[in-house]
Amino acid sequence: MGGQPGFFDIDDRLRRLSDLGDQLEAFRAVLDFEIFRPELDAALAYSDGAQGGRPPFDPVMMSKILVIQATNNLSDERAEFLINDRLSFMRFLGLGLPDRIPDARTIWLFREKLTNVGWGLLEAAKVHVVPFPESDAELIAEGCAQIRHMRDTRGLLPEPDWHNCIGVLARCVDGEKFAHEWSKGDERYSHAETQAKIDRTLRETTGPTKCETFIGLGNGRCEGCPVRGKITSPIELGRRPYDPAVASAPKGLKWVLTQKGLVRERHYPNAVMALAALGVECHHDVFHDRKLVAGDVTDNLGPELSDAIARAVRERVIAQFDFDPGKDNIQEALERACERVRVDPMADYFDALKWAGQPRLDRWLATYLGAEDTPLNRAFGRKTLLAMLVLEGAQGAGKSSALRILAGG
Repeated sequence: MGGQPGFFDIDDRLRRLSDLGDQLEAFRAVLDFEIFRPELDAALAYSDGAQGGRPPFDPVMMSKILVIQATNNLSDERAEFLINDRLSFMRFLGLGLPDRIPDARTIWLFREKLTNVGWGLLEAAKVHVVPFPESDAELIAEGCAQIRHMRDTRGLLPEPDWHNCIGVLARCVDGEKFAHEWSKGDERYSHAETQAKIDRTLRETTGPTKCETFIGLGNGRCEGCPVRGKITSPIELGRRPYDPAVASAPKGLKWVLTQKGLVRERHYPNAVMALAALGVECHHDVFHDRKLVAGDVTDNLGPELSDAIARAVRERVIAQFDFDPGKDNIQEALERACERVRVDPMADYFDALKWAGQPRLDRWLATYLGAEDTPLNRAFGRKTLLAMLVLEGAQGAGKSSALRILAGG
């Protein structure tokens, strides 16, 4: 019979978790949650305990619980159980075995209090967790016809075009300044409304506007683009070229080291940190079910995640940081990075549209496929788009092609 586990047993178990690739350990190494403490303290206005009463749980630790819930889709009750059950969760939260652990109601109350004061922790965390390397708006305007048109016309363009340009500028260095400056030519310009659009973009989207979204606008400005199909977003055009001569490990990263002080090779957390340091952008296009990767390191290999991209990223890590993260670790790190950033280009496209007020849904079969304009065919057309319907008609009428186009294929 074994006895009660000692401290050395727990340390050995935690080291084993690190060797196996504890994703929360990598998460904690990339993001310093202490950056949220001043805002949390101000928003929650906790008492200092001078008047007695049970002291609250550390707000930074509680904010980490919300991140655990969001990334693992956990209810408050399940989160309470798993924090008590998992050493990896306890380590991420900075808790030891003797420490008091928040119960489900405490977690719920903390989240409700943040919501009531309007402080969006997860949105703020998302901006920091998903690293987008610095990008220059003016450089983008030189290389992208969409952004250049906004700059040159000072915002005299249709609402969907302007909205998607804001989606790029909002994530650039001094992007807010250029978003305002390049919008003032439109008589509808309002500083407050434009700023609200910028804030909403940063709060509700997971990354800059993608090239395929701009192409879907149908304004023709992407025709003849020399980098079409080679990048996933215009924001990549605003980055300075990679120079291996000045490459160095970024500040703030804490590599997991060996006992000899060397960066641990073939180690998943180090692979995750290296990926973030390189500025590789990853996302999962849920509409087309494709994992896409962008950045200087992918060259002409992308954008869809492949073995070739994984090899290129691994080679860059070896060259720039002088350690080998391992083939499988890089592959898994890329896949997980994509899964953390889910985008839906079709939803983004429709969100950016403004309805002209003219009903068209019922008559699309008559307008585009030559069907007789009758109440029955209008009902068929509506049900085709809202449910499932088998279209019958002459061969070559475009039935399958029309549905394929509507489905994004």
